[in-house]
Amino acid sequence: ERVAFMPERVLIRDMRFGRVSAARFGGEITYTAVSVAGAVAGWGGFAIIAGNLARSTVRLVALVQAVAWRDWLEPAPLRRRTLRELGGYGLILSASSLATFGARRWDNLLVTSFFGPAVAGAYTLAYNLADMSTTQVGEVQGRAWMHCDTPHEWWRCVAPGPPGDARRRFLLLRTRGRSGVIRSVWNW
Repeated sequence: ERVAFMPERVLIRDMRFGRVSAARFGGEITYTAVSVAGAVAGWGGFAIIAGNLARSTVRLVALVQAVAWRDWLEPAPLRRRTLRELGGYGLILSASSLATFGARRWDNLLVTSFFGPAVAGAYTLAYNLADMSTTQVGEVQGRAWMHCDTPHEWWRCVAPGPPGDARRRFLLLRTRGRSGVIRSVWNW
């Protein structure tokens, strides 16, 4: 699956989300079919292993075929300026991820201390269920925005075109918080 990482990122950078979604869908269907067939055949836990291998293979083949190999496999010279920019960005991103983790999980500590581990477990599962759909949408959008050349004007990368263009009018934004609200931005 790690071999398919770069072709997938190239497709996301090029905003070819349909190909990425098709590869993920094909992989998940393959996983389900192989795992269930293996379980019926009596493979036990090895059915899950076979399903994982089949899913990764399908995703790899689908993603590698969709991208020119030069876009993701050709070596490029390493420059000091590039390393400095990546390091600076990585440091900021790491601090942001740590702060986000703390902001999202502090309530688990309070629920556990007031109500005990059983209630905290149910609370965490309920939150994860509610947050799942927005995480899936936000994850793909975040990957696309990471490749934007003008981060202070991210909407130009995500919604190219004139202000009246339908792609630009219907831009999904993932909002922070427990509610997982997705809004449409109609007025620019």
